[in-house]
Formats: sequence, C-alpha cells, structure tokens
Amino acid sequence: MAYSSCSARLCLTRGSSPKWEGLMTMAMQAFLFSGEIFCLSFAAIFLFWVADRLRSGFLGKP
Repeated sequence: MAYSSCSARLCLTRGSSPKWEGLMTMAMQAFLFSGEIFCLSFAAIFLFWVADRLRSGFLGKP
C-alpha cells in the first residue's frame, strides 16, 4: 500500500510534489471577501428599506 495523505485541497503522495492548483491565492481570497461584503451591505440596505416601507404603511405616515 502506497503512503498517501489527501485532503480536500492538497493531496500528497510519495515521490510527487504538492499539487497547489486547488488552493486559493491571497488575491482570490481578498476578491471573494470583497464580494461577500458588497452582497451583505446590499442585503442590509434592502432590509432597512423594507422595514421603513412596512413602518410607514402601518403608521400611515410617509
């Protein structure tokens, strides 16, 4: 049986070099983080808008 140590991102086997293609670079992580922050900000603004519309509808004030 050959020695192997595999995970979801990195797979090493005896006599071979690490396969780094599956790892995210720092730039990719930063881009993903920026996208997540943008989406969460948009969702928060939308929720405040909906809450304001509901409040004005219940109170009858613009």
